[in-house]
Amino acid sequence: MRAYRAIQIVAVVLTLFAGRPVVAQTFKNLYSFTGTPDGANPFQSDLLNVNGTLYGTTGAGGAFGAGTIFTFSSAGKETVIYSFTGGADGYQPSSGLIPDGQGNFYGTTFFGGDTNCPLNLGNAPGCGTVYKLDSSNNLSVLYTFTGSTDGAWPQGLVMDSAGNLYGVTFYGGNLNCPLFAGIGCGVVFKISSRGKFAPLYTFQGGTDGGIPFGFLTLHGTAVYGGTQEGGTLADCGGVGCGVIFAVSTSTGAEKPLYAFTGGADGGLPTSQFLFDSKGNLYGTTYAGGDLSCSNQNSVGCGVIFRLTPVGKENALYTFKGSPDAANPSWGLTADASGNGYGTALYGGASNLGAVFKITSKGVESVLHSFSGTDGSYPQSGLVSFGTSFYSNAVQGGNLSCNSPNGCGTIFRITP
Repeated sequence: MRAYRAIQIVAVVLTLFAGRPVVAQTFKNLYSFTGTPDGANPFQSDLLNVNGTLYGTTGAGGAFGAGTIFTFSSAGKETVIYSFTGGADGYQPSSGLIPDGQGNFYGTTFFGGDTNCPLNLGNAPGCGTVYKLDSSNNLSVLYTFTGSTDGAWPQGLVMDSAGNLYGVTFYGGNLNCPLFAGIGCGVVFKISSRGKFAPLYTFQGGTDGGIPFGFLTLHGTAVYGGTQEGGTLADCGGVGCGVIFAVSTSTGAEKPLYAFTGGADGGLPTSQFLFDSKGNLYGTTYAGGDLSCSNQNSVGCGVIFRLTPVGKENALYTFKGSPDAANPSWGLTADASGNGYGTALYGGASNLGAVFKITSKGVESVLHSFSGTDGSYPQSGLVSFGTSFYSNAVQGGNLSCNSPNGCGTIFRITP
């Protein structure tokens, strides 16, 4: 069983163009995408708040149908500041933007770049790019993936205090990886502040994990992430249920911290992670937990978990499916009181996704259930701004756009 494909299915589609009761919240759909020229389908793209203006990306739409970088003002105006062409600059941006403090932003695209890339997994040319957008909205490509030892399908970046970028690719690396022979099990890579690219760690598909989820968390001198396969290969149909790993930013040494079983502990860990003052790591899994709950080929609807510094994992909450949230695909955002907030791809009253909260005491509640016109299938994290959280949904909104699915929304929720 390769349940991780349920997480990636929205990305591939873009290239082709019970819990506790719902708690009353203030929810507002701020913007509905229309496809051209404003963009469509923001996919795992956290919004970035820059002096009250939100920056984000869409995986499709724009002037060339290959995705956009946009701003959204406090007055509710959406402006496309770059439209991807689908060529050398990349196709389908696959993450939010990372600022460097000097007015520049960095991000990735799943596809595009080198059209000779041998991996054509999503019926789109190219293995992806890492790009830079300067303060004048000029885009330049920092690195073009080849699908070989350097990796393919990048998603998400983090930056350290020295200006070095770190990220992961789903595929490429060791092309003899047993999980995906000829395709590879992914890499962790580094781009130095001077623009030099190097693979930092190459997954082997065994106890170290394979097919990293796509996002990293920088903590101390290491980057932390989760893989969708690998670990204990006897589990999850012989491919493993994923691991949490740490990779040293200086040496590239990888350390598996926990291997999921796909049962009550969860399976397919999603990023990003939170750390508390004691070094405990908090996150979510897409699958596992209650195995009687299932959505889109996943076994189990996921859990919220804690991992101690000595590697002891504890499921703090197990998702039940509709009308509870189901299949969280991002992780958690914390408030000042230690409560966690997140989005789930499915679940809610209509099984179109939900925003949920878990208190510091482990009590979960659904804050909003998506119905379609307000958005559907949220797949990005929540960004805090004042007393509210902002995010986006992959589909829904204006249902005449890409009918009947909709092209996605930007929303605000105030707990």
